[in-house]
Amino acid sequence: MNKHLGRAGVAIVTTAAMTLCSVMPAFAAASGDVNRDSSFNLADAVAFSQFLTGQSNALADSSAADYDGNGKLNAVDLTLMKRALITGTTNPDPNTDDTYVTQITYASGSVTLKNASDQVVSASNASNVTVSNGTYVTITKPTTDGTTDFGDINVDGECANGQIKVDVDENTYATGQVTINLRGLTLSNSSDSPIYVNQIADECVITVKNGTTNTISDGTNYTNADGSEGAIYSLDDLKFKGKGTLIVKGNCGDGIVSKDDIKIWNGDIQVTAVDDGIRGKDTLRIGDPDDTDYDGLSVTVKTQAGDGLKSTNDTEGKGYIRINGGTIDIDSYSDGIQAPYFVEINGGDIDIYTFEGSNSTAFSNEAGGQGGQPGGPGQGGGWGGFDPGSQGGSTESSTEGSAKGIKCNAENASDFDSYTARNATGTGERGTITINGGNLT
Repeated sequence: MNKHLGRAGVAIVTTAAMTLCSVMPAFAAASGDVNRDSSFNLADAVAFSQFLTGQSNALADSSAADYDGNGKLNAVDLTLMKRALITGTTNPDPNTDDTYVTQITYASGSVTLKNASDQVVSASNASNVTVSNGTYVTITKPTTDGTTDFGDINVDGECANGQIKVDVDENTYATGQVTINLRGLTLSNSSDSPIYVNQIADECVITVKNGTTNTISDGTNYTNADGSEGAIYSLDDLKFKGKGTLIVKGNCGDGIVSKDDIKIWNGDIQVTAVDDGIRGKDTLRIGDPDDTDYDGLSVTVKTQAGDGLKSTNDTEGKGYIRINGGTIDIDSYSDGIQAPYFVEINGGDIDIYTFEGSNSTAFSNEAGGQGGQPGGPGQGGGWGGFDPGSQGGSTESSTEGSAKGIKCNAENASDFDSYTARNATGTGERGTITINGGNLT
């Protein structure tokens, strides 16, 4: 097999039309010995650095530098190579590390930590977690960093005052990912977010294991380390998968929040919240686009004051919600689904109920409603619901008290004018609601 890796993201070319990572594990290919002198040392890092910066045109063994196994050579691989040199090993075997915690079991005032061999690990000896206040566990090392799979972390038990925090240094672990397997966990916290993701380079994956029910709930009055609140709160990407049940109770504000992306690929996710139900700032995506069967995906959201599903980033290319399938049931006081740029529905059974307002019946018989009357779109990017006295939600003042099934538009007059001009010239997609399939009520 003839294989070659190009610099700065050029994919592998093989005679069998396969990538390197498709024929061997990524960690097996990343020996680091790029100059083929049978030794991995500083000379290899220098040679690789010169290759990436164009000072040299080729490596004796380019596959030895593909540390993240994605078929591309870039600065991420160089960072991982340097870290391997510092630690003195390219592929440490986590199974030989009896201090790496793979099991966390909560109790009322304590946690039990265990390694992959089911041996108890003391908090003082644990290499990948720290424990404070007896039940506040911080994960400081990834479960995978692109070169090594250290092992997922399983979590179960019951605790009324505890926390799972993810705080993995992004510089040390440039491709770090943390996977937390919920295996029957009931975790509450009255003074902080019970699950809090402070930093992770790639994403935090929460897997809800089949046959288990897990409940996460916060208090009614608190602010977390970010000065906000949310029962599951993340400053980085979040992904949910699995075939179990996850019940999230946002008693103070939002239910599930991410300052980046939220992906819900499968599972039974049930959220109740005082404010917004599920809010992904950059994007909110429901249903793995690579799947075709969404029978195992169900999302139920009920809010007291906020929106059901929401994205807020007012940056082009972000700020959108995409639903590919599943059963989606939204009962919200405010908008059912809201995003600034676009909402795309490709499938699924979607049922949205929003607060109608005390005077809503007065508008129910008007034809061609301007604010998104039942059965059709409004002028400013709303679909369904009621907005008495507004012109489709084109200004901030006109949207106060509105509650639309699906809303996608500007939040103030100047933004709305800009949005209208961009769409008139075909240069923007803001304010677009696209329904390609599914059953929508």
